[in-house]
Amino acid sequence: MLFDGFMVEAKWLATDQVPTAEDYLRNGVVTSGVPLTIVHIFMMLGCDQSTEALIDNMPSVISCPAKILRLWDDMGSAEVRTNTC
Repeated sequence: MLFDGFMVEAKWLATDQVPTAEDYLRNGVVTSGVPLTIVHIFMMLGCDQSTEALIDNMPSVISCPAKILRLWDDMGSAEVRTNTC
């Protein structure tokens, strides 16, 4: 799933395609690495739910922090464009 997300981003860059905000966030949640980290933490704490169930039906406790961290990272690395007249 993580590799597939990176491949989607590579395709967007290679073809100069601009994804919709929804597609970008959906893919960004996966490629942020947050879901993988949080699922591992849940497993270490003894969560009895299967890993596939957590990843396939990602609860908001996993997806929301992933969205926030992805957007935060993107804002930090975005170029600032100023108008110089």
